Amino acid sequence: MIDARPPHSPPVDRRASSRPPADEPALRRLASRLRWGSAGTAGWAGRQRGARLGRAGEFEEFRPWREGEELRSLDLSVYRRLRRRVARVDREDTALPLTLILDRSASMGIAPRDRCVRELALFALLLARAHDEPCAVHLLTASGTRTIPDAGLPALDAALATPPLGGSVDLASALARLPAPRHGPGRVLLISDGFGLSEPAELTPLLRFGRPIWLAPWTDEELAPPATGRARLVSAEDEPAWTGVIDPDTVAKYTAHHRAWWRRLAASLERAGGSAHRCRAEGGALEAIPRATAPGGWLRR
Repeated sequence: MIDARPPHSPPVDRRASSRPPADEPALRRLASRLRWGSAGTAGWAGRQRGARLGRAGEFEEFRPWREGEELRSLDLSVYRRLRRRVARVDREDTALPLTLILDRSASMGIAPRDRCVRELALFALLLARAHDEPCAVHLLTASGTRTIPDAGLPALDAALATPPLGGSVDLASALARLPAPRHGPGRVLLISDGFGLSEPAELTPLLRFGRPIWLAPWTDEELAPPATGRARLVSAEDEPAWTGVIDPDTVAKYTAHHRAWWRRLAASLERAGGSAHRCRAEGGALEAIPRATAPGGWLRR
């Protein structure tokens, strides 16, 4: 982990913080005003009974039709007039179960990332509760997986009270070991930096839970690492810090590799009907949530 402060500056404490989310009332207000986006919902209606009665079929938006989607989603009137393949997205008012999967490996224990994950997890649970949706939480740790069925706010708080411990998580095997969803497929939200994943194809087990939404809270230095100067490298596992000179060529190769990996991941999830989204860990959920309401995001106003 790169800390680009001057080498003689005080060390940066990047261990997980035990304090609660910064602005829980604001997260509650947002959860009461927002709703899930179309990513992760379309195509699953009729596979299982909803948790409450509702009306489906209300028009939501148009979006480009993707190869492999059902032909009935294609708007033929638009195609006849404009020769453009456009899918009609209808709002689904029936409730869908939410599967919330949280990566608790060592790399997730960096203070800004841990706070962001806790705020995003709280918001997701509040949003599910606002729509009367059942929610199960799975924690992926280096020592195994832990499941909280029908999770509530006290159970989530207790589960996240302990910061992530040392060690990495093999995401592919951890996801494969998760139990099948009790309420059938619905929405699945995975919050992870993704550093325990080697190939996007390893996300296939997620499809058992529904069409996946991946949220990656990355730090500023991961999104845009400094290209020159001196850096202080701080380990998430309390290893000795190292101070040295940043090699521009190495940073350029790392950035290119990271961006190519992310593009493959996003394309793989899109082919499965899901989506992948990055956010600034330092910005927290109160920055990530408004951005998620943009076109193509995982939330709707």
